[in-house]
Amino acid sequence: MQVLMRYSLAAIVACLLTVVPAAAGAPSMNIDPDEGAYGVPFGATEKQLVETLGPPSGSLQLSPTRTALFYGQSHVFLFRKGNFRGVLLSRFGTLDHRLINYMDMHPRFDATPWNISPGINAGMNYAQVVRILKKPEGRGDYRLSYETDNARVELSFSGTSERGEPESFSLMAALIESDL
Repeated sequence: MQVLMRYSLAAIVACLLTVVPAAAGAPSMNIDPDEGAYGVPFGATEKQLVETLGPPSGSLQLSPTRTALFYGQSHVFLFRKGNFRGVLLSRFGTLDHRLINYMDMHPRFDATPWNISPGINAGMNYAQVVRILKKPEGRGDYRLSYETDNARVELSFSGTSERGEPESFSLMAALIESDL
């Protein structure tokens, strides 16, 4: 009887998963350094990004040719000459904590951990990231940079050990800058 109930419950869950589709038109929550972020390709205009992701929480003119669009406290989309060129991610806010306290949390961007292809997730430790990137293992560090075909990725870690064990450094922030 218990075995039958387990199979019945599994069958119901499987049916529900096939009947209930994913949210229509919901952008991907993945970042591909060679392609773009959250369904927005690098090179897209500010208007195209806003049409895909919705209105930003705020914006900042960084220079005559550079603009930043903030989505919640953890995401900044960077533009050069009106085109999407990069994204800055942080687990603890992208601005000074005194400013970020004035910003509302974004229900999607601040509530969902970010994921960078090929499987790098917020909070991973240094050793895990090094294995994914197939880099030589060594002592943990606060920064790890790598290049893809079309981008440069800089990962920032926070460490808790003076001895530099790779497992003691957690991924806290990332900057992806596209060459496209």
